[in-house]
Amino acid sequence: MNLTRKEHNFEVDNEKYVMYFDMKSMVTYKELSGEDFSIGLGKLFNENAEAFIYMIASTVRRIEDTSKPLGQEILDGNVMYWLLNYRGIIEQIILDALPEAKEDSKKK
Repeated sequence: MNLTRKEHNFEVDNEKYVMYFDMKSMVTYKELSGEDFSIGLGKLFNENAEAFIYMIASTVRRIEDTSKPLGQEILDGNVMYWLLNYRGIIEQIILDALPEAKEDSKKK
């Protein structure tokens, strides 16, 4: 599966972060939640707050080390801050990253 990487750069308490969704995000989501990403995606679109926070934790990285999502650090911090400020952004980043279905141009 090829993902399109859309980034959201932001600052919290004078520290720079980037949020994007990639294959590492899927692995981190499973490590944190114990569920496959596809299950979490369904929960995300059903407005499940727990799924949102796991997705946020799986996509936020420090600018100086983008190889590793913050993961547990987000879960151990101010979860409400992240939910209130980045809930809409995470949904859009994931939607933008997922490949679109190609229409079959030949009729059967």
